[in-house]
Amino acid sequence: MGWFECFIWCVEMGGRFDPDRQKLLRTCLDQTKPLQKKMHPKMRDGVDMKLDIGAAQDLGYLEEHQYRREDIARCEKQCSQILPHLFFGGNTVAQNLETLQNSRITHILNCVGFLCPEYFPESFVYKTLWLQDNPSEDLVCILYDVFDYFEDVLENGGRVFVHCIQGVSRSASLVIAYLMWREKNTFEEAFEKVKKLRCVASPNMGFVFQLLQWQSRILNSPDTPSSPRCFRLAPFSAFDPLHLVLKAVSNPNLGALDSRGCFVLQLPSGLYVWHGKHSASVMAVATDHAAFQLVRYERAQGPILSVWEGGEPHEVLKFLFGCVNDVENSLNLEKWQEQRVSEEQEVFNPAYTPDFEIFRQAQLGVFDPPLLGGLPFRNGNWGLPHSNSKKRPEI
Repeated sequence: MGWFECFIWCVEMGGRFDPDRQKLLRTCLDQTKPLQKKMHPKMRDGVDMKLDIGAAQDLGYLEEHQYRREDIARCEKQCSQILPHLFFGGNTVAQNLETLQNSRITHILNCVGFLCPEYFPESFVYKTLWLQDNPSEDLVCILYDVFDYFEDVLENGGRVFVHCIQGVSRSASLVIAYLMWREKNTFEEAFEKVKKLRCVASPNMGFVFQLLQWQSRILNSPDTPSSPRCFRLAPFSAFDPLHLVLKAVSNPNLGALDSRGCFVLQLPSGLYVWHGKHSASVMAVATDHAAFQLVRYERAQGPILSVWEGGEPHEVLKFLFGCVNDVENSLNLEKWQEQRVSEEQEVFNPAYTPDFEIFRQAQLGVFDPPLLGGLPFRNGNWGLPHSNSKKRPEI
């Protein structure tokens, strides 16, 4: 990649995803190609060249910022309808009972529990997320719980309003992801639909990158072979440690497991729910449900099989040890498994300890949540059944 491409990449990554800006930058890049050819090779490669990227980003910034503020102000009071049962927007609408009732909303998903309370708990069914608008925030791990909620609302004839602070990034990202799954859209297609209905919608670049990676998992043919994967069950957020979700394990092997928890191993032969010797029963139930979500939303190939620590089938051991399919490795695995069981060996991963600790404290009712936003700790309602929690108003 030459310095011109690096420059474009830096400018693109400096803000939120905006197709118009991206096209403009790419056009500028194409127009500079003749100039690049005339340059000395060292200059083309960026050697002895200094770029003031900050100055480039400031070009037109004030004017663009003013336009954006006007767009946000114009959309502030909009309850934007994306599907017959799905609306999203910002905190201004979330506080306006009349607007919500006029849109015949029955359910609300609050994405910013540390900043916004549940304003009308007697009038709507609430669920709450503690989702930070940070590129490093794991968005994908909560998608299937959110989809379950949206689908439940649809099946029960309700309407759900999803909100963050301005209806720009967090709520927009969840709505885009749902369109990608339900309408079988690419990220670009879903984003364009949302952008037309709410012009300020603009996920942060971290969310964009995650959704672009995730789309192959939901849009590929179910017959397309997928690479083996491993997930651990863990609290999504320290603000709601009883909301358990699947988080991807980057380097799956035996050392990535832990006797205190539950894991899902996605192999060509099926989905294996691995139960550690000291895993809590509520964690086991949540992991079983999460495995079914992989089948429902990603069309992962079953069957779903439960395995317990020390009694793993041969194909699971081969995956955990990265073994090739030969006789010598098979014999070694069998001997190792016999020794492991006889010595009652356990697996402990210190990187998971903070998650297990806040989960344990929350179960005991002695959890002291971190301070962010000044709102009191409360249940996000993800562990509660929502199908019958309130009577749905007729629409």
